Amino acid sequence: MPKPKSFREKVLGLPLWEYSSQRVVMDVYKGFPVVVLRNGYIAIGIKERSKALEFLNEIMATLLLLGVQTHVIREVDLGEATFKERSAQWGAPISPETWPYISQFVINEVKVKNAIKLAELITTNEKMKALISLLHEAYTYFMNTEYKQALIMSWVILEDFYIEDLLSSTISKVTSDKKRLDKIENWNIDQKIEVLNISHVISNEEYYLLMEIKKARNDVVHEGKVPGKEIVDKCLNLASKVVQKYIGTYFGELLPRLF
Repeated sequence: MPKPKSFREKVLGLPLWEYSSQRVVMDVYKGFPVVVLRNGYIAIGIKERSKALEFLNEIMATLLLLGVQTHVIREVDLGEATFKERSAQWGAPISPETWPYISQFVINEVKVKNAIKLAELITTNEKMKALISLLHEAYTYFMNTEYKQALIMSWVILEDFYIEDLLSSTISKVTSDKKRLDKIENWNIDQKIEVLNISHVISNEEYYLLMEIKKARNDVVHEGKVPGKEIVDKCLNLASKVVQKYIGTYFGELLPRLF
């Protein structure tokens, strides 16, 4: 908390709104100014709503990777802001439902600044950008108890990225024959998971977990069933570990090129 400047402030305390609307982060993201207020509001200097939404969510998704609980910003949540020297004025009243996406009054300036820098690096790679976006969506759905959507989003990470890449990497060590590789592309997800387990690429524990998640996913897609919170949580946790591993590998490969 800033120190009180007047006798009135010492006696009555700091005006809450004045304090909460102070800017705590001023930075640049992809050439555009970014401002984060102490109360959690974030703004970027872009007039095009779709582009502003895209860039803000890239930062939010990266904050999630850093352990800050953030939800996906929807277009309906966007507003306009005019920033003054030390605070900000919003162009329209904002309902309590759309209040801060970062917890009020606990803004971690270091994490926000790191997220802005990391997001720029991560989103230069389309695959990494897609992964953090899918994870961010899955987490948002889960926190809103929309378990069908959370499961599907998490499963996309596991099936379309994780399992596909594991299988491709494993087979490429054995053969580069395109005709044989084309046959494998037509395998269903069951066959792919079986091969990965039989070849010891994934453990028995992970095999059974993937099969359990796949069954829940099939129940959602084919029967419209609402999955239980527990299985969705397992799926989201595995997807999160997968994304973190991808990001770690990506930065490991990127670092030598930065120096």
